[in-house]
Amino acid sequence: PPHSKTPAVMAAVSPYPQRRTERKENERKLLEDRAEVEALRDSVKATNHVSSNITTTLSDMDRRLGILEHGVVPVHRSTQRLNRVLANLTKSVAAMEKIVHYLDYPAIEEKVIMEPPTEESMTSYLASLDRLQEAMEFWQASKLSRCKERQVTKLRQLRRAGLLEIVSLFRKTLNTWSVSIEIKDLLKQDSKEAPLPPEDVVENWKNLLNIIKQLRDDSPVGDFQSVWSEARARYLQQSLGKASMNMDRKQPKMPRPRSNRNLLVPQGSGSPSSSMSSLKTTRSMEKSLNASNNTAASGNADPEANPLTFTEYCMWMVRFFKSEKVLIKSVFPTGQDWSQAFNDTISPVLDSFLESGQDMLQKVQTTMEKNSYFSADVFVVYEVFENLVTSKKEIESFAEGGTQGAVRTKTEGISDLISQFLGTCVKGCSGFLNDVRSSKNVQDTLASDGTVYALTSDVVNFLRRLLQIPESIDQILTGALSSEKTATNRLVAVDGEPSPSMRVFYTESLNALVVSLEAKASQYKNPPLEGIFMLNNYQYIMRSFEFSRPEVDGAFSFADVVGDEFIETTKKALKKQQDVYQSSLRPLIALLMDVTVIQEGKIRASLSAKEKENIKDKFKAFNEKFEELFRTQSSYVIADPDLRKTVRDDVKKVIVPMYTRFWEKYHNTDFSRNPSKYVRYDKQAVEKMIDRLFEGKDI
Repeated sequence: PPHSKTPAVMAAVSPYPQRRTERKENERKLLEDRAEVEALRDSVKATNHVSSNITTTLSDMDRRLGILEHGVVPVHRSTQRLNRVLANLTKSVAAMEKIVHYLDYPAIEEKVIMEPPTEESMTSYLASLDRLQEAMEFWQASKLSRCKERQVTKLRQLRRAGLLEIVSLFRKTLNTWSVSIEIKDLLKQDSKEAPLPPEDVVENWKNLLNIIKQLRDDSPVGDFQSVWSEARARYLQQSLGKASMNMDRKQPKMPRPRSNRNLLVPQGSGSPSSSMSSLKTTRSMEKSLNASNNTAASGNADPEANPLTFTEYCMWMVRFFKSEKVLIKSVFPTGQDWSQAFNDTISPVLDSFLESGQDMLQKVQTTMEKNSYFSADVFVVYEVFENLVTSKKEIESFAEGGTQGAVRTKTEGISDLISQFLGTCVKGCSGFLNDVRSSKNVQDTLASDGTVYALTSDVVNFLRRLLQIPESIDQILTGALSSEKTATNRLVAVDGEPSPSMRVFYTESLNALVVSLEAKASQYKNPPLEGIFMLNNYQYIMRSFEFSRPEVDGAFSFADVVGDEFIETTKKALKKQQDVYQSSLRPLIALLMDVTVIQEGKIRASLSAKEKENIKDKFKAFNEKFEELFRTQSSYVIADPDLRKTVRDDVKKVIVPMYTRFWEKYHNTDFSRNPSKYVRYDKQAVEKMIDRLFEGKDI
């Protein structure tokens, strides 16, 4: 059978030779695999043998390690105990060193703290204070009760001493830059603000206060607010000084008419002035009024001899308060309440302000009780009231936000002071009007030269000065007229025009002045002098109208207030007085009436003895009366050059033509053998003599 054949036979007879090749290859691989397996079996046996040996070795090592551990563990535990003891000893030594270190702090830092700090040493000084704070915190946390309190107290005292030194440095620098300022220098510079310290100084103050605030505890040692208010209050008081009741130094200038040096024009102080040496009454009045104002006008640098006027005091007080508020807000630390320190700073100044106001009121009221309402010392109360009214809101604003009521109480006191000033002003205007009507303010004796009456200049100056208080004039005059029978409510107030109260008060005052002038003029018992007196006074009033301007007098000019109707009335009165004066020349003119004898339509060449005597008498009488007129009226005064020229021209128009005609007809006739005895003046001589009239010169 086929399966019983040998492989060689089968291969020889096999139809598939490729298969026989594959089989041989597989058999070869099988033999190789069997060889590898045998090799692996031998390797495993060797490995097992090694592993057995290693296990035995490791077991032996484990046994030996157990023996070693049993011997090392007690030593390790002893070492740990020793390390803990060493750490405790190290900590103890460090703590002891720290305690000794902090025990030495007071002695070490005292040398630094007791040395006053400077700006250069401030950094090291603050570092020393920080170390003291560190030591104090250490002792406060310490449990060493036996020395804890003693050390804390010592450190706290030393730290407060350092704080005091810093406060002293702040006080020193504050006082250095809180030196009083000369207000007169600010006035010369026309400054509108109170000066502030330089920016670097302000920054230095700010830094010091921040340091003090950080170092300060609850004790009053670092109370920098009191230091600030004390120094700055002294600065304000010394700078402002004490208010005076003098008039303002810088008086408003009243313009003089062109080429009119001799006209008495109202001056700002309320006193008339003249360049003519003969105006004795006017000069004496000016001297007496200026005596009360000599302190403010002297320009003395001594603040005690030349204090601020009350108006200046009020104005500069507000300016200084504004600057002080800006300064304290910029210097005090953020979050620090500055209002109390500011209140304490300005409070003494407000006290002085209220005290000066009360003193002024008392003096003015005493003067008013003597029926003296024209004094410069009295009129200052009106200016002060005006200034108080305009400054009231600003002054009251400084009390806002205050933690205490002291300043607010003082500002309420200012409101009361304003009310008192208003009452005094009302009383002053009422008294003024009554004085004008009764002429009690001046002596009854009139100037012999017919110059401007003192009452006229007083009244005009008073009324013009009232125009310089536009904010309060209506309130004052309304109160002054409340007791008058004049009904101001009949007049209608018009925006941009003087109030009814102003119109009524001014016209009433001027009408009363005219009545008083007429009464005074009659005391001369001399018609020409009466006429000159009234001319001077009317011209003075008219000049006041003409040269009054709102930019000089105030919101309105003098002319605006009195109105066109009153001005026209005054012009007519002036013209009437010129006519009155000319009428006094009629007796002189009558002497020059023509005595020519006309015969058959021709001037008779020969004169009779009676006619000659008549001509002689006329020349003689004219000479006597004209010389008397020249002698007396040369001593009269017409201060206004325009009016003086007008009156002279009027005299010339009346006398010169009549005398010229009389002289031309008779000076060459045979009315006398010695004509020069009677004919003393020609036309030119008469004109020259008339041009010398009214100059206040005694002939």
